[in-house]
Amino acid sequence: MRYRLRVGDLILEKSSVVPLYLQLKQHLIHLISYGTWQPNMPAPSVRQLANDLQMATATVQRVYQELQTEGFLQ
Repeated sequence: MRYRLRVGDLILEKSSVVPLYLQLKQHLIHLISYGTWQPNMPAPSVRQLANDLQMATATVQRVYQELQTEGFLQ
């Protein structure tokens, strides 16, 4: 059985002083660090996650690129 990220698991505060991309990045790092996302589990596509969270695809792409650069995603 594969884990699928549920959008309801992500709580992003649009009124926060913390930018949305940083909130998303921190949440995904938490999921990875605590083993909710296991190695080799597929991440949602950029378009799917952006659509589900009602965010710009460029925002999600930025988060994914930073996580790849930092070694959290491949």
